Amino acid sequence: MNKAFYVMILYLLINGKLIAEVERFVFTQEEFQTKLDLAAANVIVASPGRSGSTVLFNSLKKKCPRGYKVLKTHCLVPKKSYSGKIIYVYSDPDKAAESVLHKCINDEPWGESHFTHVESSDISWLQDIGATTRQTIENNLLAYDALGCTKQLFYWLHGKTKPCEFNQAQILAIKYENLWDETTQEAIRTFLGLDGFKLPEKKNRGQWESLTEFEISAKTYHNKGTIDEPRYPAYASARALWENAPPLQYLLIKD
Repeated sequence: MNKAFYVMILYLLINGKLIAEVERFVFTQEEFQTKLDLAAANVIVASPGRSGSTVLFNSLKKKCPRGYKVLKTHCLVPKKSYSGKIIYVYSDPDKAAESVLHKCINDEPWGESHFTHVESSDISWLQDIGATTRQTIENNLLAYDALGCTKQLFYWLHGKTKPCEFNQAQILAIKYENLWDETTQEAIRTFLGLDGFKLPEKKNRGQWESLTEFEISAKTYHNKGTIDEPRYPAYASARALWENAPPLQYLLIKD
């Protein structure tokens, strides 16, 4: 096992979350088979990270009936034989990149564990720089899609899935920006059979985060958009996938 895995375990132990984290998270593709295939009543909340998966996961945990197991993952699409239902939530890649940069440079154990969680991540990039806290102005998560957001969005929305009717759907894919829409919450209720499901009040993303001097410099250096609507060239392909996707859609895993 690599260093990042051990750092992740240490992080979870320090925070008293080891048992809960292991129980709630699907870490690898193999776990989709060993952990999930025997239980048809599973609900997976999948995402590229920093896209609203935690608030959705916590809300579903409170509403799902006994017998359901609600789990999270940052893995790519499982095999078609997966028997549960998946909600894939994703957001503006540029804003997600800013959010993950903030977490990574301020919390090295979290950053190391996040790279381990995200199946599409470029571990070699992390090994080259040494640690998530050692990013530079020129070489950082705003300059390079090291967590593979583009790959995530392509696989989940196109490469490994196809649009389908509601009664065929294995996946309900939702844009974070539309997560609180009543149409979206009704779709979640219908897809999972959860009467009365409702998300808590929406909070502005990053409203409690104070930017470091490094973050301000990195954003200024790489941002080709505005403060409110950042645009980083490294995320141009991911952004196109996000922009061209509907607010929500039903998907079937390809053979």
